[in-house]
Amino acid sequence: MGKQSYFAYGSNLNEDDLHAWCAKNGRQYPLARKVCVGYLPDSQLVFNYDSERRQGGVLSYQGGCIGQVVPGVVFEVDDDGVATLDIKEGVKVNGNGAYTRQKISVLTEDGGAIDAITYQTNPLHAESYVAPHADYIRVVRKGYLEHMLREGGLLCAAGNEPQPFLIPQLFTYGTLMRGECRSRRLHP
Repeated sequence: MGKQSYFAYGSNLNEDDLHAWCAKNGRQYPLARKVCVGYLPDSQLVFNYDSERRQGGVLSYQGGCIGQVVPGVVFEVDDDGVATLDIKEGVKVNGNGAYTRQKISVLTEDGGAIDAITYQTNPLHAESYVAPHADYIRVVRKGYLEHMLREGGLLCAAGNEPQPFLIPQLFTYGTLMRGECRSRRLHP
């Protein structure tokens, strides 16, 4: 069996919730060891899928958000774990499921990068915004607390409000300063 990395950023961060789902559905717990905290770059959290089970909006991410990051945790999973996650996230072979499995690159706190898989709302089922149920927010917040993640972006996304940047200010000098030859990298 092959091992791979999985990036969790929503309810799968909450061990109790994931264990309960696995017990109810007769599946083995899919997550092996925790590798590290990580960040999905140039992306932000969105509530764009209406889940009947969760009675409201559930998390996904949206790419193309320059400077934003989605916090989460990278876990090691085996092939059976991926199959369990596919079932939980509603991935369908015909591509019509609730979510699709994506290959991504996650930034680590030490400046490295890890290739991983994660799940994103299938564009066929995505809405612009679906308000989440308070119980679902509690589940995700508990997972954030378990892994010591900042929840500012989560709470803003839940309210459909602009999300804060992880790094709100950046000091530059030399050619990155305004008016210098590389300033366009920061000031397009």
